Amino acid sequence: MYFSIPTKLIQERNAVKKGAQHFKGVGSHALLVTGKHSAVASGAQKDVTDVLDSLGIPYDVFSQVEENPSLDTVEKGAYFGLEKGADFIIGIGGGSPLDASKAISLLMGTKESTGKDLFNKDIPMKGLFLIAIPTTCGTGSEVTPYAILSLHEQKTKKGMSQRLFPNLAFLDATYLESAPPSLIQYTAVDTLGHLLESYINPHASYYSNMCVEYGMGLWAKKKEHLLTGDFTKEDYEHFLTASSMAGMAISHTGTSLPHAMSYYLTYEKGVPHGKAVGTFLASYIKACPDKKWIGKVEKMLGFSSQGEMKDFIERILGRLSIPEVEGLDCAKALLSNHEKLANCPFHLTKEMAVSMYKESLDFVG
Repeated sequence: MYFSIPTKLIQERNAVKKGAQHFKGVGSHALLVTGKHSAVASGAQKDVTDVLDSLGIPYDVFSQVEENPSLDTVEKGAYFGLEKGADFIIGIGGGSPLDASKAISLLMGTKESTGKDLFNKDIPMKGLFLIAIPTTCGTGSEVTPYAILSLHEQKTKKGMSQRLFPNLAFLDATYLESAPPSLIQYTAVDTLGHLLESYINPHASYYSNMCVEYGMGLWAKKKEHLLTGDFTKEDYEHFLTASSMAGMAISHTGTSLPHAMSYYLTYEKGVPHGKAVGTFLASYIKACPDKKWIGKVEKMLGFSSQGEMKDFIERILGRLSIPEVEGLDCAKALLSNHEKLANCPFHLTKEMAVSMYKESLDFVG
């Protein structure tokens, strides 16, 4: 059994400014890696630049990270950072900027590396010092070593083979308050996916389950507000903490079938990641043969049955449809995703895979 989270985590309101001393000595020139909106809208970027200015640390901003960042984008970001002379990275935003910041850190920290090296675990790579500041409550990327990138040549998303934990993470629920309610809803459902996929997982341990159970408790206390989209400061705090706890859990177990099933919807249909993952959670739980374990999950989340959980998630997300032929192709592809199958605690047959897609989506055509 192994459990380690090397990321130093600081969580409180106004965490960045209160923790300004932690920016000292980590580097002489910062590269801020952001998307096009949330870092500025949340106030997180201004907090960071105010601290850097007060410490006399120069910085540049790479703000071209798109949702589901591509390999091309992180290569551009690394080139930009090297050109500017940056020697440490600050990722600000949702899962996409944080994932991109890990890839950029590795490419900048490893001389003569290429984007393809990120997917070859046999090539030694070392990242620059990395600070992560989340502005959503879904991926938990600030405490995981993972990064998912879009590979346009292959028309899919893929996790990096290289692993990199952020060195430091600042969690401030204030940054969630500017997000649209739908973003909080989708990212909170992504958190639920991480919690469930870590718990129903052959690699789960006492320690990962400790994180999951605490995270589920927080999520359950505030879940009804996901139906209305009306959130309080305490709600944001609970969902942010649950996201981070879920991130710690999947750092040791990995994610499972719902994440694998979500990638087609995200890449080909443009469905937000959390919504795509949530679409398949109920069918994954139903397929699990250990009903006592599932009963425990339902109780922790405050549901009386699998049906109630399924209805609850669909009330938040709605229901998606795809052509039947595409759904059947996805089911076939799922059976060849050996990485995710290894994180599933039961044997998945072709019939089960097809059934999971049919239960989760409306097939048309």
